[in-house]
Amino acid sequence: MLPSAIERFQKRFPQISVNLTEGQVSDLLPALRAGKLDFVIGTSSPASHLNIEFIEEPFFTAPCGVLARIEHPLAQSTSLSQLSSGKWYLPATKTGYYHHLQEVLFPDGRQVGQQIIHGDTAIMAMQMVLDADFLTVAAKEIVQVPYLNSKLKVIPIEDFLPDASYNFIYSRRLPLTQVSRVMLNELLRECRNYPWHNKIQFGSISSATAVAGS
Repeated sequence: MLPSAIERFQKRFPQISVNLTEGQVSDLLPALRAGKLDFVIGTSSPASHLNIEFIEEPFFTAPCGVLARIEHPLAQSTSLSQLSSGKWYLPATKTGYYHHLQEVLFPDGRQVGQQIIHGDTAIMAMQMVLDADFLTVAAKEIVQVPYLNSKLKVIPIEDFLPDASYNFIYSRRLPLTQVSRVMLNELLRECRNYPWHNKIQFGSISSATAVAGS
């Protein structure tokens, strides 16, 4: 969604520079708090305490699954217990969806000899999954990406994995600029027009958003 939204935004505001920073929400919050970032897109959880100083505006909610290389030895597993011998690459975060997800994946804690690597970038996650037979958890939609759908699969586990709710996160103290709000609008519109393959719940554009983006 991001490339098309940015392209439309820059046609409208060619004088504005767009800078992207990748990382986990917990690592990006200091820059957001200091005004070095306009907003963050990330997952959160019901136990999050972000609303004390940040506003979380819904973007979309997507089903998640355990992803593996198509020919991974555990690719046909039907339960998390069958994946106990697998190697895992998961986001390094201290809050939000992925922090609490680890309690679902490893209810008895990390086992002796179990390999779990934490990192901050999606590119590294895909490299570890495709080139080193690691498992990861991500939105199921990723297997529809043209250059990944012939290489990745969602392992058909029957255990429940919570959906991931992606939000726009921005400061209560430093209101969004008008151009930042326009970027959010473009992302929301792109989200609605994207050819989703799974059931997706969308965020709503508030009246303030519509005015700012008009």
